[in-house]
Amino acid sequence: MWIFFTVLCIIILLFIFVIFRKWRITLQYRAGVFTVKAGKIVIYSSSGKSRDDGYIKTPKANFGEIIKKYKALKLFLKKEKQEIIEILKEADKEHELKSIAVSIVFGFGDAAVTGIANGFIWNVISLAVSLTEKYVNIKDKLNIAVTPDYNKKCFNFDFIIIFDTYFFRMLKISKRAKQLYERYNANLKNGGAKENG
Repeated sequence: MWIFFTVLCIIILLFIFVIFRKWRITLQYRAGVFTVKAGKIVIYSSSGKSRDDGYIKTPKANFGEIIKKYKALKLFLKKEKQEIIEILKEADKEHELKSIAVSIVFGFGDAAVTGIANGFIWNVISLAVSLTEKYVNIKDKLNIAVTPDYNKKCFNFDFIIIFDTYFFRMLKISKRAKQLYERYNANLKNGGAKENG
């Protein structure tokens, strides 16, 4: 009986420790694998799962496809702007952002198209950063590298986001962000919502 009670107390104390301890969370996407870490413990990794390659593939990457997806994203952001703002405000209030690093390497096999795409990508990045800066303190925490390859077709996207948070606070925001992401995927699969209908 005492052993059961002791084990139960230890489990309850561990649960309280996990829930109410501040954790360093790392979200990382590198080489097609998304990983979530709490401290040094890997909570989630997509390395064993089959990937949905319905997005940009290196051989299929063309400027027209990216423009089409950009327009769908722009309409989605316009529709979901208030929800995104609320998530950003809540994230800034509940989490302590440490750093964001983004790396994009791309090429279309044509120097002219790659150059135009480079300007286009920086335009999208500037828009995203200016929107985020209004609601989240990212000053001196952001590192963005965009590397155009003018000679070959390629696309590689990596990011790392590091922040400190309490586990119970992270669950609340991650649920809202996941719902927003699911709506975006549904919108993308439907070819993007039309502005008129």
